[in-house]
Amino acid sequence: MDVHAIVTRLRDLSKDPQNRSAIAKDEASLSGLVLCLGNEDPNIILTSLEALKYLAAHSPNRPYMKKHMGMIQSLQTLSSHENAEVVCAAEDIHNTLVPALAAQRQKNVSSPVVKGVPAATGRGAFFLGHNNKNAKVYLLEINGVFASSDEQSVSYSHMIAIISF
Repeated sequence: MDVHAIVTRLRDLSKDPQNRSAIAKDEASLSGLVLCLGNEDPNIILTSLEALKYLAAHSPNRPYMKKHMGMIQSLQTLSSHENAEVVCAAEDIHNTLVPALAAQRQKNVSSPVVKGVPAATGRGAFFLGHNNKNAKVYLLEINGVFASSDEQSVSYSHMIAIISF
């Protein structure tokens, strides 16, 4: 089965509200849709975005989707895509998943400054400086993911399994 057929099938399944919760909680399905956002074919990207839009329409799915590795970053990357339809769909889904982030930033601007606690000026600001000695940073570098499409899909599934520790 080719990528377009798989993404189309996931989109068709996600149209049914009864399937949305199961698809969003399924790591393989959600990971596949996120990986397809990096595809070169705009039709595959749009079909993936359409499936994600259906999944995000079901509000209990939003926490799973927002926390899913690569979801927000992929949507942000697509906001600078050359296809205007892709940009519009990606921004729509992003705004659906993280509307509270804009409200939280507004709260942080007006929140009082507490001595000894770094201001929440951005993501991960708590870990800046020397105040937190227990903070850990993991850097994962993967080289050599150049293979045929069949081997590549297997490689992606193995990477997702390794990264999801």
